[in-house]
Amino acid sequence: MKIIRKNIGVGLIRALTTGIFIAGLCCLWCVIPSSTVEAKSKKHKKKHETELSFSVLQDLGLQVPAYDDSIVRQTEHVLGKFEAQVKEQLDKLNDQAQRSIESIQAEMEQKAHEIRKESKVEADFVLQEAEENAQALLQEAQERAHEVAQEVYERAQQLKRDAALQAVDLINQAEERAIKERQEKRKRSLLKKIEAIQTDQGVIHYHEPIDTTPLERWRKEMAHAFKNDNTFMQDIIVAGEEPMHVDDFIKRFQDQEHWFDKTLRGTQVEHDESYKKIVKKQSLLHSVVGAQRKADLVLLDVVRKLSLDEQSRKKIRLLILYELNAAIQKALVEPAAAHHSLVRMDDGYDHIILHDGFIRNIVLNIAHEATGRILAAYPDFVSQVPVSKPSESVEASASVAAAPEKPLQPQAVAAVAAEDKKNQEIVAQYDDLVKATKSLKKEVKSQLRDKSQQELEAKLMVRELTATLEHQKKSAEIDKQVAIAHVRDHYIPQLEAKDKEALDLKLQVTSANQHVDRLDEEVKQAEKKLGMMHGDLQAAQKEAARAKELVERFEKDLRHERSAKVVAEQRAGLVEDLSSQAISEYARLVHERIAAMHAKVDHIELSYKDKEAVLKNMERDMRAKESELQLKQRAIEDQKTLVEQLRNAVSLNQKELDEIRHDVRGLLQTQKDFVRRERESLNKESVVVDLKKLTNEYQEHEQRSIAHNVEKLTAAEQENQNRRKLEHELSCLIDLQDSLLAMDK
Repeated sequence: MKIIRKNIGVGLIRALTTGIFIAGLCCLWCVIPSSTVEAKSKKHKKKHETELSFSVLQDLGLQVPAYDDSIVRQTEHVLGKFEAQVKEQLDKLNDQAQRSIESIQAEMEQKAHEIRKESKVEADFVLQEAEENAQALLQEAQERAHEVAQEVYERAQQLKRDAALQAVDLINQAEERAIKERQEKRKRSLLKKIEAIQTDQGVIHYHEPIDTTPLERWRKEMAHAFKNDNTFMQDIIVAGEEPMHVDDFIKRFQDQEHWFDKTLRGTQVEHDESYKKIVKKQSLLHSVVGAQRKADLVLLDVVRKLSLDEQSRKKIRLLILYELNAAIQKALVEPAAAHHSLVRMDDGYDHIILHDGFIRNIVLNIAHEATGRILAAYPDFVSQVPVSKPSESVEASASVAAAPEKPLQPQAVAAVAAEDKKNQEIVAQYDDLVKATKSLKKEVKSQLRDKSQQELEAKLMVRELTATLEHQKKSAEIDKQVAIAHVRDHYIPQLEAKDKEALDLKLQVTSANQHVDRLDEEVKQAEKKLGMMHGDLQAAQKEAARAKELVERFEKDLRHERSAKVVAEQRAGLVEDLSSQAISEYARLVHERIAAMHAKVDHIELSYKDKEAVLKNMERDMRAKESELQLKQRAIEDQKTLVEQLRNAVSLNQKELDEIRHDVRGLLQTQKDFVRRERESLNKESVVVDLKKLTNEYQEHEQRSIAHNVEKLTAAEQENQNRRKLEHELSCLIDLQDSLLAMDK
């Protein structure tokens, strides 16, 4: 722009100077011819004067030399040359001026073209710069809009995340509460199981002599005991035996149960043959099961010390059962061979109790043969106990049901006392064994300091924790589904019903407002009609007053005329001149006029009374409408109370939701504390790795649950927004009703 202005200024200056130069030339062109003409006129004038002076002198008779015309011609010739030169010079000057003007014009055109070109370039540059600025501004505006949109989106996402986190908190709290409850239930069940195991293992209940209990009660007790013992042995065999032999064993157990049920039903009286068979069979089963329970205690310690897996434990347990069964069968067949290993109680039935040392030696021998490892914690390892083959033990176990029954002897009181005494001794020995086992466990725990054992314990703990967490996840998922179903079946229908009630209430309020508006219009129209009627009444009253005034004035005039007439008659004596007919005619006219005036007054009074009656009817209608309006106001007040009750119900529901959220948060905090304590208790690297895996899995589960619950939270937020909008509309309607009532008042 500066360049354009500079070029324009230079061009203007050049044009101004050129114009001044041309104007000077034009002035010179005009001055030179005028001077030539003046010179010629002066020459002719001088010539004429000279001739005149010569003629005058000649006329005077003076001797004057003749006029020389050659000088004049010479002078004219010189002047002609001069004029030609001047003209030539003027032509040259004109040509030079014309050329200079043309050159100046060409130069000005060239300058103007250059200026236009430069201005066009400058304008294009300015337009380009303006477009670039506009593009920059547009881009900046778009970036700003994008930033604002991104900020709004991030804010919305943050709100969604917060809502999802709140939902996760609620779910975690519910899960924590469920986990805590399940832990409590599990602890109680474990305590009950431990108490039951301790009761079964601490005091060995053997079959007591036959007493005077009823037969049906005895049958129930025998059936229950046989079922428990038979199930115990069947579980051990099914868990440890080869799959190809499991079906045979199950069939044998079923046959044994069928025989036992048939024999038990065949028992009619006490001490008959069926009764003795049942008692003998149950005594043998109870002996095997009791010995197996003792062996399980020893095997548990052996498994922990040798770090055996579950499959090896099941196999060793099965072999122990076979050995114990074979030992009891051998004691039945060869009582002398039992000597220090078995105790035979001869009370008419076969009550066989294996010594604890014998059971322990069987367990250690089988564990040694199965693993090839000897426990250093048992220095008194005994390997002299013969171990039979599994096939022999199986055959011996199967022969229990088919063994021939020996004749039974009657029960003796001395044998019962000896049995009780021996039972007490065995219980004392078992208590001593339990105490020794506990002390041995303490010593072994103090000796287990090596890293492999600690890692093994940590892995076992991690497995248990993994199983616990899986169980907790499943239970939490179930609780979550139950909670969702409860919310879906209980709270959502309530909210829908409340929304429906609020919508109905809104419609009622809208119809009430419309009715109130119609009543207001009717009231306004009635007031307008009443005002018009009041105006008509006032006009009628004014007209009646005016008519009354006219009547009074007419009566006054009449009285005045009468008095004037009387005076005139008295003064002028014109009474005799007036005829009776004229007087009667005048009186008739006066009376007609008075009657017309009275009729008009009566008509005005009747119209006034009619208007008063109409006004009374309108006032009665107004009072009826006012009573109806009061009823509508009462209905509106009832609707307001209903709205307040609805708000209170919504607030109560909100409080309940807050309480639920608080409880769920408490459950979540408890779960977090539990997980934190578990993490603190597990400090090994492998445990940390497993816990990290579990944590990642749990986080993935939480993320899936978050993604699953975001939509529900969005729907809940939408419902809350709709409910807030509805409450706002209801409050606006209530305020509008209050304002309408205030205006009506």
